Amino acid sequence: MPRIVTAAMDRLPPQHVETSVAVWRELNGVIGRYIRGLVLDGLVVGVLAALGLWALRVPYPLLSAPSPASPTWCHSSARCSRPPPPGWSCC
Repeated sequence: MPRIVTAAMDRLPPQHVETSVAVWRELNGVIGRYIRGLVLDGLVVGVLAALGLWALRVPYPLLSAPSPASPTWCHSSARCSRPPPPGWSCC
């Protein structure tokens, strides 16, 4: 166990140590599975998006996937009322 957990366990009364270790291990497993699930989900979505863009013959499909770093130039109307800034696109 990490040093900080060991230090916390040293301060617990002896009757609570076994329960605390069991809870710590359970939390460690649950949080680890959650993070692995998030990583797997991101990989699957990224691969499917790249394959879809590649199938549509979009140039540089790995760089063209939507992300928070690729902003859009949105207005209430369906078309742009003026040209978007360089690097931006119309909705």
